[in-house]
Amino acid sequence: LEDVTLDATGGWLPLVIMGFRRVALRRVTLITTATDGPCIMLGGCTDCVIEDFEARGGYSLVYSHGGCSGVVIRNGSYPGSKPLILGTTAGVTFEGVTR
Repeated sequence: LEDVTLDATGGWLPLVIMGFRRVALRRVTLITTATDGPCIMLGGCTDCVIEDFEARGGYSLVYSHGGCSGVVIRNGSYPGSKPLILGTTAGVTFEGVTR
């Protein structure tokens, strides 16, 4: 997917990738007003990339349930002091994410 806005204003999770492989999102905006969930939920996914993104809201940028490998989140912004990732960090890397 390219050039999309995933707006979960009034909802919960803008993006969930669970059990998928080879997912790519480029130039994406992720928005949530929920305080009880992240912008991105991951679990059991491989070879995924999220790049050139803007994200805001949630209690973290990512929550990972684990079982991920080759997930790269790069060249984006997540302003504020909330964590980039909670849960299982193995298999998820960040490159060039600004606060």
